[in-house]
Amino acid sequence: MSDLFGTLAAALSKDDAGILRKIQRPQSPIGPEYPIWRLGQAWTEAFGPDEALLVRQAIRSRGNHLFCPDVPEPIRSPLANAGVKLDGASRLTVGAFRPEWLTFQNGENGADAPVTQRVSNEEVVGEAYFEESFGYSHWKSRALKEACWTVHIAAPGSTVTVALPTGSGKSLCFHFLARFSSGLTLVIVPTVALAIDQYRSARSLAGLRGLEPKYFAADDPDFSPHQVAEEVRSGASRILFCSPESCVSGRLRPVLDQLVDEGRLENVVIDEAHMVGTWGMYFRVDFQLFSALWKQWRQRSNNTLKTILLSATFTEDCRKGLAKLFPSDNWTEYISQRLRPELTYYSSQFFSEQQRSDAVMEALWRLPRPAILYTTRVDDAIAWKATLTGHGFRRVECFTGETSSRQRRGLLTMWREDKLDVMVATSAFGLGVDKSDVRSVIHACLPEDLDRFYQEVGRAGRDGCSAVSILATIPRDHALAVGMGPTLLRPETIQQRWESLWRTRQQIDARSHVYRINLRTKKDALVGTRTYEENVRWNKRLLLQLYRAEQVDLRNLQSETSEGEKAEWATLELRFPPLSPDIVRLIGAVRDEELRVLESGLRRMRSCVVDKARICVVLTKMYGKGTLRVCGGCDGCRDEDRPVDDCPPLPIPKSPPSVPLMELVAGLPSLVLARTGPHPLARWIRRTTQTKKVRRFACAEEDLTTLKGIFKEAFGGDPAPYRVDGLGEDKRDWECPFRLDLNENLVVIHTRRVHRGAWSLKAGRVISHWLCDNCDPVDDRGRQWLDYRGIRPHHVPDAWLATGETNVY
Repeated sequence: MSDLFGTLAAALSKDDAGILRKIQRPQSPIGPEYPIWRLGQAWTEAFGPDEALLVRQAIRSRGNHLFCPDVPEPIRSPLANAGVKLDGASRLTVGAFRPEWLTFQNGENGADAPVTQRVSNEEVVGEAYFEESFGYSHWKSRALKEACWTVHIAAPGSTVTVALPTGSGKSLCFHFLARFSSGLTLVIVPTVALAIDQYRSARSLAGLRGLEPKYFAADDPDFSPHQVAEEVRSGASRILFCSPESCVSGRLRPVLDQLVDEGRLENVVIDEAHMVGTWGMYFRVDFQLFSALWKQWRQRSNNTLKTILLSATFTEDCRKGLAKLFPSDNWTEYISQRLRPELTYYSSQFFSEQQRSDAVMEALWRLPRPAILYTTRVDDAIAWKATLTGHGFRRVECFTGETSSRQRRGLLTMWREDKLDVMVATSAFGLGVDKSDVRSVIHACLPEDLDRFYQEVGRAGRDGCSAVSILATIPRDHALAVGMGPTLLRPETIQQRWESLWRTRQQIDARSHVYRINLRTKKDALVGTRTYEENVRWNKRLLLQLYRAEQVDLRNLQSETSEGEKAEWATLELRFPPLSPDIVRLIGAVRDEELRVLESGLRRMRSCVVDKARICVVLTKMYGKGTLRVCGGCDGCRDEDRPVDDCPPLPIPKSPPSVPLMELVAGLPSLVLARTGPHPLARWIRRTTQTKKVRRFACAEEDLTTLKGIFKEAFGGDPAPYRVDGLGEDKRDWECPFRLDLNENLVVIHTRRVHRGAWSLKAGRVISHWLCDNCDPVDDRGRQWLDYRGIRPHHVPDAWLATGETNVY
């Protein structure tokens, strides 16, 4: 450590970053190595504000001073602006960032406190096939392993909702699904940026490269949309990332329809599925229209399509809405929600824009990098970038909804490759930005709802280490936040718009009240007042309101082009008189619910800012029962002098209770044997999976690593998925650390002594206990395990296997 700081001092004294560029990127952001490495990447020109901030970050990470006997004059000024002072003992000193406009507890080490680990290590040993397929020796957590297995064993035709926190590795759910499927896995994503990011991640996994992952974007300069569509059609590509629009009304639609009819579309995944309820209701209506197409596909596939709805956060309202849009007789929820322990929240209200600007600028001169500065308006984001560059910051860029697709790709690449330290952005910057080491997020605005705020601060701390959020507001932000909510159709406009749509009708089946209407029509009174695409979006929103109000059933969606004119036809089964004079009444309850959701989102946001409510409590209520509340520090908790919470493990939904058949099988080979060839236990494992169709095994934690090698011997190179789980500590109040479905069979391998907790397990269909030769055959009272009542004994493994449906040997 002293050598590293000596290297930093030498680089500063010589005004030369050359020796810093030899430092390798550290694996962890904790400690001074990370900011010093980052300084080596940034310091390519004259020493300026970007470099000064990283020197400050490095000194704060170690303590509060650095001995540096000779600091050149050109370096001193940027360091002073960053709060780094040179004292009479030739030391660069740094104080904690504790501005008067923020509230701190006694002893709190400032908003720029050194980075610490906030998420505990929850890794569990991974099976051999898992490591070979995905390159991971361990599962990131039991919760992730359970989620992947839940998705894998879900029956064809089922819909599974999966919630796992940001940074928990939830993308592995559809990687796992695609790896062990034979057809196409279609992943619907909300942004091209996310599609590209997911494509890159999938390409990095050895087990998925043979599936030729692709992403589809109509205007992409790297991938020809036509070529991607043909690779999907031919089966060359079996995992595809795309937008809902490309499926509903875009160029992918006929290709996907063909795959459905041929039985080759196997899985549909909607990533960031919480957006279906927010963006899908107002801005990106094809998110919800996709549900109508999905219903067609399910019907045409004889309900064999497996559907996964995936997100970090689902509110209760969101889950109810998804259940209506993607109904299934086999609906499963796997919800493992825990608030982000990495984030420490601060907020302050200012009376004027100048006061806020001064405070935000002060924070930008002190907070650790990388950092994101969020605004609501595009003009504000552009102005802030100009202000920062005016102060001499070079490693800063701006990302808004008006940034072109090509520019976005360039900015995202620079961000991921650590060529930027600050991104000034609107809410357009977020989804698809999977950068794990963001340390600071500042909001110079008031987000229009708490969910947006939580998603945006969630860009930070994805590596499980501490990060800081500062929310700075002024009075006019409240009015701006109200105006940011989507505008609802006025009653008179609703009626006129429906009448315009109805005039385009074509009769399909009058007796069943089935018609089709052209969504690409314009209400007469609005000709020339709105853009064409905006009017189409309003038409779709009205149709969706009728759909959610159960006044119509969406039978089909089709795109047609004739003589240069594009049409989008929606086939409807009407459940109301089409010339009804009061469409508003039909959708009244839906409109009221939309207003309630909009108002509650802003009300929750304001309660955290104005009333200093405990944000951890508000978020827990918003995301619903079962969400683990954990707080890295917020204003409300500081007011009550609450300490920072320890981070609990991710919750795992409990197994459904059952009364399983209990079996005991004696005579299995000892785990520890002197041998020259394959372990004899491997043969019994292989025969068990073939004869008994068992894919679930469990053992003592200390046996996991040894059994990993034995299972690899049993199955060879490319087996179907199986599980080997640790049983955890055998204690009086033991709880099963994994989940077992009602129709699953489990083999528990006892190697030295019987695990009493597992012996009493009440879950699954059949629990078969294997006693290896070196396992104690009696309990602590001297009673033979084979003599226990209620358990079916088998004195030799062959006798047990003989009761199976088939015997392959």
